[in-house]
Amino acid sequence: MAVFLSPVGGVAAQFFTNNGVPLSGGKLYTYAAGTTTPAATYTSSSGGTAHANPIVLDSGGRVPSGEIWLTDGTSYKFLLKDSNDVLIATYDNIVGINSNFVNFFAEEEVQVATAGQTVFTLVNPYVPGGNTLSVFVDGVNQYNGSTYSYVETSASTVTFYSGLHVGALVKFTTVQSLTSGQQTDAALVTYNEGDTGAVTYTVRAKLQQTVSVKDFGAVGNGTTNDTVAIQAALDTGKTVYIPKGTYLISLALQLKTTNQLVYGDGQQSILLTATDIETMYSSTSVFGVVLSDLQFKNTVSEILTGPTHFHVHFGTGASGCVIRNCGFNTALTGSYVRTTHHAGVWFEGANLNSILDCTFGQAQILMGSTDSTIRGGYVYAFSFQYAIKITSAGEVLVEGIRGILGGPSQGCIWIPVAGYMNKIVNNYFGGSYSYINIGNGVTGLQQQALNISGNTFHEVDGIGIYLVDSAGGASITSNSFFAGNPKQNDPTFATPGNQDILIESTAYPSTGVVIADNTFNRFNGPIEDGMPGIGKSYSIQFSGAYTAVNNVVSDNTFTQTTRYYSPAIAGIQPQNTKIGNIGVGAELSNQIVGDLNLGASGKFVNVSNTAEVAPAGNITLSINSAAGFIGLLSVGNVLTGTSGFSTKTVFGVSSTGAALVTTSLATQNGATSGRSFTVTQPSAGVLRITDTSGSAANLQLTASFSGMATFAG
Repeated sequence: MAVFLSPVGGVAAQFFTNNGVPLSGGKLYTYAAGTTTPAATYTSSSGGTAHANPIVLDSGGRVPSGEIWLTDGTSYKFLLKDSNDVLIATYDNIVGINSNFVNFFAEEEVQVATAGQTVFTLVNPYVPGGNTLSVFVDGVNQYNGSTYSYVETSASTVTFYSGLHVGALVKFTTVQSLTSGQQTDAALVTYNEGDTGAVTYTVRAKLQQTVSVKDFGAVGNGTTNDTVAIQAALDTGKTVYIPKGTYLISLALQLKTTNQLVYGDGQQSILLTATDIETMYSSTSVFGVVLSDLQFKNTVSEILTGPTHFHVHFGTGASGCVIRNCGFNTALTGSYVRTTHHAGVWFEGANLNSILDCTFGQAQILMGSTDSTIRGGYVYAFSFQYAIKITSAGEVLVEGIRGILGGPSQGCIWIPVAGYMNKIVNNYFGGSYSYINIGNGVTGLQQQALNISGNTFHEVDGIGIYLVDSAGGASITSNSFFAGNPKQNDPTFATPGNQDILIESTAYPSTGVVIADNTFNRFNGPIEDGMPGIGKSYSIQFSGAYTAVNNVVSDNTFTQTTRYYSPAIAGIQPQNTKIGNIGVGAELSNQIVGDLNLGASGKFVNVSNTAEVAPAGNITLSINSAAGFIGLLSVGNVLTGTSGFSTKTVFGVSSTGAALVTTSLATQNGATSGRSFTVTQPSAGVLRITDTSGSAANLQLTASFSGMATFAG
């Protein structure tokens, strides 16, 4: 009920006797106007509590509640008496201030006349004879019939006495009244932003720029099914606002409109699924869809299964889409690892998609689109097969994620398909989770131009970085491996032996891998879960059926010697470069500082050769100095298909014409037994290395000479 302030005693009024004395105990009676029928008045603007009738004034002659409010549309009569009921004054036909106040709004319509037209039917009604209609013909007001006289025939009809010319513009302006409490059509109210250049349009058009799911009946109480209401809002194709609340979804919501923004109030706007379904799905080739500030929650919690669908799934044609500041959560725990179930976000294909500053609590990311970005937030998915899986052709950036925890099956970041130019930079892998096996840090297959830099690997239980058949190069730089990585402090896990970095060549040689400026620091004793360090492993290892070539391992630093084998770098063949590494036997070769005086003069020579040879085969080094030479010869040989060199020998060699002198300086054997060979000089200035092992298998022979080619005499 609407009430309005009374003009008699309305707010803080004080009443007096005829002698000017405050009317203590005075009485104010209220009746319907012109009658003796009592009419209620109210103590506040809510109209909820009625005054006593009469209202007895306090000692100061004031209304005790301080206010008097009157019913809208009702006329009152007031009688003011003293405490002995002696009449002082009468006030009749009193209404509340602004009661029955009439607002007006105007409606306009323009019609184009046909030749000789006299009768016009209006869309907007008016009151004939009520001075609520204005008529303009070609911009001239016809209020006095100056050119065209007309009659107001009915509420929707105007008739001119003479026909109008063809094409005449006839504007009808009608005035409608708006009484108190009446709803107004937003299409009839105009809006202007107010700044320079702003245009005027209707409030309806302004409000419809964004729709709320509440406009379509969504409740958001966590129990009412809001699927139909939210889908109706999405189907408008406009920006959709999801206010704070918990919205129960029973069927996947379809995203169908390009460049649509769907946003909420952050953690307070929750889309809840209690069954194993997708929450949102786009099956069409949408572009530019943005999901922002929403929470997606799935409560499916079967112990051995869990959800099999992602919260949000963009199909193969979706591109340029963004998910930002959203959260994805399930009810799962780390007690059972699900290798065939899913939750989180799946971009199935296309390109230029982004996941920005989102959080994943027991949920994953499957990125199948190229030229895409995953940045910020965290991804905890140790109850699933992996945390982040990349299946696109390449150019995916994973950057600045402050926590990545995967499952023991495929670990934190898994790239199981060949790709190019993926970047994994400035992320944090693992953490102090003694009860969780989070698998490998990064696993990549047949990657080209892969960049892994600036990351921290902390207690990663599997291999820190595991690359297989990287024939197109990889840059592994400025990463930190520490705190028992891999986690060899807990005897409940596998036998120690996981590497920080493993480069494996299974189908062909890995080439172009640069491992530089990384730091490796394993704790040398009890750490978070109190277990002792119980084992060792290599930090960097090259292995596989094929020998990796043209790779570089340089300027890395290793600490805590009891947690690494010495040397900490294993399996790197002479066809690769290893230099400048510090700690744990990283460099076994001697370093020569200053001038090297070989007792002869001439020019410096550095030659090498490598080849796979049949049994009893050989390779040659051409030093091209018939007069002689002096220097160091390094020879390595390995059986094809085995890992690591079998034998590596360093000789001091000198030649004066046809005479060759060789002195073995150092020999290092690999995992397999040594293979014998000979070093001869078949002609002046040429060295020949020949297999004499009698093996039935091919061998990989490699040789390099560094020294001086001497002058005769």
